[in-house]
Amino acid sequence: MILVAIISAIVSFVSPFLGLFLIVGFGAKYLVPKQNIVFWVVNLSLIVFAVVFAKNKVYYLTGFDAIFGALFGGIIFFWALNSSKSMAKALSVIFLFELVIGILRSYLFKEQILNTVLTAYNLYDGYVTEKFVDIPDKMMLAKDMLLKVKNFLGFYQIAIWTFSEISFLYIASIVASKKKTIELVHKRIRMPYIFVYLLIAFLALALFKQTKVLGLNLLISISMLYFIQGFSILDFFWGKMFRRSKFLLILLIISLFLNTFIMILIALTGLTDVWLDYRKLNENQK
Repeated sequence: MILVAIISAIVSFVSPFLGLFLIVGFGAKYLVPKQNIVFWVVNLSLIVFAVVFAKNKVYYLTGFDAIFGALFGGIIFFWALNSSKSMAKALSVIFLFELVIGILRSYLFKEQILNTVLTAYNLYDGYVTEKFVDIPDKMMLAKDMLLKVKNFLGFYQIAIWTFSEISFLYIASIVASKKKTIELVHKRIRMPYIFVYLLIAFLALALFKQTKVLGLNLLISISMLYFIQGFSILDFFWGKMFRRSKFLLILLIISLFLNTFIMILIALTGLTDVWLDYRKLNENQK
């Protein structure tokens, strides 16, 4: 138990997303009375110790990410899951929490984040210049791509943070359910209807010039919830087929990573399920 807590704390400094994945995916079995207090105390103590003795201000951002992204993300998720006994409600609660953290993070550490992005951009820009010095066409194409990535990383920090947190948490919950440490009826995940109103509000923000970037950040963030709902619908209708054929499952996963359109289609399926309830329609037909 202590070893898992130490490893997850260390990993949280490298990536809060991976830290959260370890806590939920592999630490869930220790989160029982008496043991859970020790787990959280060890995890928090290591993070606080590292932040207090850090000499570089960048570590304040790293500590913030580790504490609120991994540690409190795990605590709130397990609290919500144990209280509601519903994965959809637990994901909804952690989504709202991480969305707020993402907004605070983007404003409190804006300078550090932008400096990090700019440093990485300059590093890769220099590499591209050196690599394609004799191929100007490829150099211009690579530099254009780098500039787009830099702008995306700079403007969409809220979306990147929230989307990544929910993604890693979702994958970790599947891992934990396979280990029988948490209960997850994956094919029945359905987000609360109230999130439709949030979606409409986010869309309204995206339509105005002054709040367009914020609105797009929020829309990208909430799309992950509907992607999860859409993916659960895939599991409901074709889950047995994918479980029987590893090849089809691997093909689906690769397609998701390589084809953004498929991800959007699955998210739209999850969104329209709010009104159409595909699973209920299927059961009624039977």
